[in-house]
Amino acid sequence: MADHYVYLIDKLVDIALCRGVEDLDLTTKLDQIYQRPDTAWYKFPLSLFTNGKGLSLLKLKLGQCTLSIPTGFDGFKCTFLMT
Repeated sequence: MADHYVYLIDKLVDIALCRGVEDLDLTTKLDQIYQRPDTAWYKFPLSLFTNGKGLSLLKLKLGQCTLSIPTGFDGFKCTFLMT
């Protein structure tokens, strides 16, 4: 995925978390828009959940995204789905 798209998605998710979103359903489909295979899925950054952001989040659903949760991460207190 192109860096400018990653930056844009990061920024939009950050804004949503800062505004108290409760249900985040994020599916990236840039490969379908440009009709080319894109094996680089969006890497969802756990850094977006720092400084109290994301505490309102009740449901996180990711599609065509990757999420690497480090050992000992306790940032999710509610339902967490990946598709």
